[in-house]
Parts: sequence; C-alpha cells; structure tokens
Amino acid sequence: MRKWLISLSAVSVVVVTVAVLAFAQPGKGGREAPFGDRVSARLYNYNRPTPFMGTGGAPAPGGVAELASLGFKLIIDLRGLGEDGVAREVDEAKKAGLRYVNIPVTTLMPTPDQVAQFATLIEQPGNWPVFVHCGSAARVGGIWALYRAGKGVPAMVALEEGRGIGLRGRREAAARRILGLE
Repeated sequence: MRKWLISLSAVSVVVVTVAVLAFAQPGKGGREAPFGDRVSARLYNYNRPTPFMGTGGAPAPGGVAELASLGFKLIIDLRGLGEDGVAREVDEAKKAGLRYVNIPVTTLMPTPDQVAQFATLIEQPGNWPVFVHCGSAARVGGIWALYRAGKGVPAMVALEEGRGIGLRGRREAAARRILGLE
C-alpha cells in the first residue's frame, strides 16, 4: 500500500508540473497574470485572484498598453458602454492588440446570462491571462462571487473571494441575498 501511495504521489507531481509548464508560463506572452508588484498605479485596485486572471478598477490612460506589455490577451470590461473612459479603452485595446469584450453590468448585480458569458470567456485558456475590471472593482467582485458559487464553491467562501477583489456595499448585500446568506 505504501509503495502504491508513493507512486501515486510521484505521478501527481508530474501531472501538476506539466500543467504548470503548459498553462502558467509567467512573463510577457505567457499565460499567467502578474502579481501586483509588477503593475503600476495605472492599474487601479489590481488583484490576482487566480494565476490566469487579473482584476481591478478601470485602467487609467496608458494602463491598457501596460496590460499588453505584461502579456494580457483579453480585457473584460463590466462597465456600461456610456460610462467614462469606455470609448478610450476600446481604442487603446485596438492599438495595443488586445481583445476587448464588454459585459455591461448596469444593474446592482450581474444577471445569470452575464455570469455565463463571463465564465465562457475566463475558462478558455486561449484568452489567458484575462484582465477583468469595472469602474472600481465592485462589479468584478460580484460577478466573481456568483461565478465561484456556481462552480460549487461554498457561498460564504465565494462571497469572501468576491470581497477580496472589490465586492462591497450594496453590491455585497445583493450578493449575500442571491447566495442565500441572508
């Protein structure tokens, strides 16, 4: 039994190593989002909740070019199309060669269809790393909490993860209600 467990452990290490090498290559052009110490203040409220995703508030001018230089491939913007800075960001993304997708969360919390669209985009390794943002990161925290709960993460853990990347205030209260925590 002990030899079997040692062999299983060795196989597990090999599988994890191959997965890391295949899907989490750091640096420019890789598939891993950078840690916060590698970004400037142009990327407001930056967080790295997973190796394949960075989150934050709306990038300041020059922030989209910075995302491209850090190897990001896709920007998911949760702001409404009429919000400040959206048109500028679309233009900057084109110039930087980044794919840009808008999922306009204009209500307190995203709809189930918006969460499903978000899931489809972030689960495709060809999109990694992905940068997800809104104006401040509150909507990002909301969509993340609902996404994670939908993947089977316990509701309180999903809520805490959402809070860790920006969920707060009225959006947090709405997330609590949706997740059945109130």
